[in-house]
Formats: sequence, C-alpha cells, structure tokens
Amino acid sequence: MKKQMVVFVAITASMIGTPQAYGWSRVGHQTVALIAERRLSTTTLSKVHSILGPGISLADIAGCADNIKRHPVNCAGSFQVARDPSSKRQHYINVSVADSPNSMTIMGSCRVQGKTQACNIDQIQDGLAVLKDPAATRAQKQIALMFIVHFVGDLHQPLHNASEVDARGRGDGGGNGAKVWFMQSAKAKTPTNLHHVWDNVIESDAALKRMGAGTLAEELTAEIQSKDVAAWLKVSVAESALESFLIAKTLIYPAYHAPDGKRPSLDYQARMRPVAREQVAKAGVRLAAMLEEALSP
Repeated sequence: MKKQMVVFVAITASMIGTPQAYGWSRVGHQTVALIAERRLSTTTLSKVHSILGPGISLADIAGCADNIKRHPVNCAGSFQVARDPSSKRQHYINVSVADSPNSMTIMGSCRVQGKTQACNIDQIQDGLAVLKDPAATRAQKQIALMFIVHFVGDLHQPLHNASEVDARGRGDGGGNGAKVWFMQSAKAKTPTNLHHVWDNVIESDAALKRMGAGTLAEELTAEIQSKDVAAWLKVSVAESALESFLIAKTLIYPAYHAPDGKRPSLDYQARMRPVAREQVAKAGVRLAAMLEEALSP
C-alpha cells in the first residue's frame, strides 16, 4: 500500500492548480483506442489506416483532442490540427446531479443557448456522420476520427457527464471544483480535485505506470470475455452518457460527501478502480462498434 501511495502522489501533486476538464489520463484514452482497434474487422482496420496514414494507430491520435485546446497539434505526426480553445466545451455534458434525466432529456443539457454541437454527444454523432459521408475529404475524416476516439473515452468518464450545483446555481465543473485531499505529499498543502482523482484512478499502480496502455488493454480485453457485451452494444451514445451520469450521481458524489469523502482513505482507489476499468472497457467496445458501422461498405 505504501508503494501505491507514493506513485499516486507523483501523479496528482504535479497537477495541483487550476482545475482542467480533461478526460481519462493519457493511458486511459490510449487503452480505449487499443481495445477498439483489436476488435475491428480487417476491412475496417484497413479503412482506419487509409484515413490516418501508414503505421498510425487509434492510440496514437487518442490524446490530440486535449492538446488542441492549448496549441496547434501535428497529430501523431500524420495531420495538422489548429488550436481551438472553444473545443473544451465539447468534451463534456455536465448535468446537475440533482436532476433525473432520461436518454431523451439528457440531450437538453447538450445545448448552450440553443446552439447544437455543444457537447461530447453531439460531437460523436457529427463525427460519425463525417466518416459515413463519401463526399468528406480525407482531412475531414482524420479530424473526425481524432475527435470520436477521444470523445467516446470522455463520454465514459462519469465526471464528464455530471456536475454538482450549489444553491447559487454554480456548478463544480464535473468535480473540478470539488476539493480532495488525497494521498498528497508532505509538501503539497493544496488539494487536488475530484475530477482529477477520477481521471487517474485507473492508472496509479507502479506496475501499470511501467507497463502502460498496452498491458491494461490486454487485461481489459481478457475481462471483456466474461461481460455481457451484447447488452453494452444496445446502448446509444445518449444512453452511454446517462449511464456515466448515474455512476457519478449514485456513487461518486455520495462517496465524496461521506464523512471521509474529501479526505478519502487508501481503499478509495481499490473500491473505485473496478468501476473505472469497466467504463474504459465499455468505451473501447462501443468505439469499435461505432467505427464498424460508420466505415462499413
């Protein structure tokens, strides 16, 4: 346990500061992409490579959508993407945990002042439409695929789909404003936040940090064999968002408000990791199915 604590400190202490709306960590997003790629048919995988370029994998482009919020990106050395700070809003759909949406009404939270294309649900659907469009250029399909791979991962991070709103109507940004004192080093006197804890809860073992996304993808691919994948694939994009929202509403925020929730004990990661791992696995399975359908003849 002591070894585990040191590793998590190394991750969180370096990130303390202004909260950022990222999704799963780099390892998490790459793992989603690797799981999906392993499930693609030979035909679909060939089409993915024809879009991205020789030797470029889905894992190689998995983090580009986060990076363009701050600067232009040469995504995987394959294609250029301009800096787009406004894309930050597209990574999440923060529904108040006080609400009780269904798969239809949750879409209302995807609108900002009546505008569409404002959240991960819209962006995934729009990106899939581009992949299906025979008139779309290769450059358009590259960017669409980049966003889809990343946003499907974000969709399955529960705190990208829920937010706690106070009496004044101020949201906590999917846990970014929820302070947590979790495994901080002796010198770190400021807290991290709940969102950041969840971005990293799947990758803080020392062994996993050494082995990386490939090993995690192998482990989750093996675990998927015992899961009801058919049921996972019956879920729409909006229903996936609702599924993630309910995890935040019924598990994550209640745990945060428990007596020791803001200073969670060392067993927090052990309790939450299986939930996070299954969400990453679902994201990979569903991403593969989306790409099969979008790129099929």
